[in-house]
Amino acid sequence: MKIHVCEENGFILSESDRDYIQLLEKDLNFEKLIKLSRRNIGLKTLLSSFPTAKIYSRSYEEAQKIVDFYNLPDSWIFSLQFFIVMGKFMPTGEGIALSGDSQRYSQSVDNFKTSPIEITITQRMSFSDFYDWVMDHKSEIKKRLQNLPRKRKVKNKSSNDRLFKYKLEMFELTQKGYTATLIDKKLCEKYPDLEKESIITYSNIQRWMREFKNALRGAPLGSKLR
Repeated sequence: MKIHVCEENGFILSESDRDYIQLLEKDLNFEKLIKLSRRNIGLKTLLSSFPTAKIYSRSYEEAQKIVDFYNLPDSWIFSLQFFIVMGKFMPTGEGIALSGDSQRYSQSVDNFKTSPIEITITQRMSFSDFYDWVMDHKSEIKKRLQNLPRKRKVKNKSSNDRLFKYKLEMFELTQKGYTATLIDKKLCEKYPDLEKESIITYSNIQRWMREFKNALRGAPLGSKLR
């Protein structure tokens, strides 16, 4: 699946994100999961924006599940959300926006209580203008800060990258008919550091394999296994 990247208004992908994209474009399962996400949201065609709070909320959930599924960086959630709904891999907006909460969502703010606070800037602005914008939205930002979960441990980036590649290989071996035991043996030899960190365990492999097969059968990502 071709991932259309819009490098406009000075928005440039990092080298690590380019590497992720190149790998995912070659992965047929990624295309299937994107199509399943669009189906779960109820999209029959790509849109040019988020027309309702429900579509914003549902697309965010689907993007987060794919990020967790592949162990991608959390920063990908917003980009995948746009890709699922609009077919574009980049946040869009009119200069600057707080999460997805523009005027068209002003009557549905409660739907975003647990959404991450993201300030998206898509065009040049001075720091003074940015500061003024933040102060103008101070009350809304403070309210959202109070609704966020408690601070979590930050994942080690190098381990995160290795686990992404590991899970991608595990999905390929699953499709080739490898058992959990053979996958465990094969990939533990290739990723001994992840095994030592107890990230690779036999129970995790079994769980990921079930989730993978369940997702490709058409069940929404994150649903209970059948």
